[in-house]
Amino acid sequence: MITNQGFKQRGLTLTGMMFWSIILVLVAVLGMKVLPVYIDDATIKKNLAAIASDNSLQNANASQIRLAFSKRAQVDSITVISAKDIKITKDKGKLVLSASYIVEIPLVSNISLKFDFETTSDSIVFFSVCGITGKNGWKVFVTGWVTHFLAPNYYRRH
Repeated sequence: MITNQGFKQRGLTLTGMMFWSIILVLVAVLGMKVLPVYIDDATIKKNLAAIASDNSLQNANASQIRLAFSKRAQVDSITVISAKDIKITKDKGKLVLSASYIVEIPLVSNISLKFDFETTSDSIVFFSVCGITGKNGWKVFVTGWVTHFLAPNYYRRH
């Protein structure tokens, strides 16, 4: 008679599979809620950079620059900020556009995620703060630096 005394059965139990399935679904739902926020930020950054690098707008007044952003925002369906939220400055004769804004996404019941973005047309590093807030006043914040892929060795703080 042959016995398998040295071997144990390995595998995933039904309980383990249900546990990991629930975790996977929660992570996927969280990702589906968070990803659009970062896509919107990248779109805003792209539009600010395009307007700032447009030669025809280098000597334009603020209302013309805001109008150019409004047109681009309408095409790209940007609703997070408006043209009046943009700060317009000149740095060494170059147009620099920036915007600071907060996005809050409800998760479950009284728990929500809060994202704080500072985006500029010439920045290489984006700063974002993600916070989990509850309606009762408690907060958890996670900060992060996301490096722009064009110049990873250049860092500038806001």
